[in-house]
Amino acid sequence: MKLPPGVCLMSKRLIPLLCFCLLALSASAQQQNAASGSKAEDSLQQEVPEFLKKILEDIEGENSNSSALDLEIDGLVVDATVTKAGRDFYQVFYNNWQAPPNARNFSIEIKEKPSRGLGTLVSVEVNDRQVIEMPLQPRYDIIEAQAEQAVRSIYSYLQNYEQIQQQLSGDDLSGSGIY
Repeated sequence: MKLPPGVCLMSKRLIPLLCFCLLALSASAQQQNAASGSKAEDSLQQEVPEFLKKILEDIEGENSNSSALDLEIDGLVVDATVTKAGRDFYQVFYNNWQAPPNARNFSIEIKEKPSRGLGTLVSVEVNDRQVIEMPLQPRYDIIEAQAEQAVRSIYSYLQNYEQIQQQLSGDDLSGSGIY
């Protein structure tokens, strides 16, 4: 979908949401008109509700300091496991997970691959970058210990990542573009 140059990336992400709202409103209007006996075409010519106008105004009047990534869902933990041991690992990880206070714009995915014997390989990825990969045995006490260790490792990784990002965006590393 091609948008005019003045429309920002954030509004591109909100367009499906707005389309859904408009479709839901037109469907409810059609149902009301069908119940009252009038034609569905009349409902499409009604004025746009005020809350949708306000959303569009907020998108257009957005200040330049906010980034498009601020609207994404932060701290999403995705389960891509297959076996019971993998799901137990995910449950222990999820129950113990607490995101660092300054961490934002990240997602965690827990994947599982088959391994020889009864075990599997569990990998934890942050923003599609593999941080941990470990063999997983089917004993719950070992699964619990490994999941708690993974929580500590991912927490540390995100803290270090945020510190590095702050250092890279500092004034001493930003250039003027003149060589």
